[in-house]
Amino acid sequence: LYANYGYLQPTLYYLLKGAAFCISFFLTGLLYLPAARMPLSRSLPSQKVKPSVWIALLFMGFAMALMANLPVNWIDALFPQTPSTPAPSVSSAVALSVPAIVLYVVRSTILPAFYEEFIFRGILLGQLRRYGDSLAIVVSAFFFGIFHSSPKQVPFAFLVGLVLAFVVVRTNHIWLS
Repeated sequence: LYANYGYLQPTLYYLLKGAAFCISFFLTGLLYLPAARMPLSRSLPSQKVKPSVWIALLFMGFAMALMANLPVNWIDALFPQTPSTPAPSVSSAVALSVPAIVLYVVRSTILPAFYEEFIFRGILLGQLRRYGDSLAIVVSAFFFGIFHSSPKQVPFAFLVGLVLAFVVVRTNHIWLS
């Protein structure tokens, strides 16, 4: 029954997967900062932003996410057999406990979002801004799109990456993205 969980209890499995994720991704970024002589404050800008700006950006983000789906739909119409990365599945053979479900959700949704913002809008965008904000926005969005590797996700991730990088540049606040 536990073959899908590395023959571990699901709670322990998701706890270990989350810990491995943090160690491999966040630690890599944190080790890069001193090597590049980049202060943590430059990779995690957090200038104060008015609540009205937060609300406007929230609606802009929803609108952009909807619009970014258009190229994905066009690609799907042109190439209906384009393979996509299968979503990780939770086995129904084992009844998962509440802690296992919470750890699964954190590992699958929250940790990747923090990692992606830290790496792409924090470190990469922060390093590239010395060459101009426009170049930094486009290059960080390009790598964000390529990182998502599925042909259906690349255009969506690129367009959303443009918006997220623009938000960080304009507000100097990474937590908005």
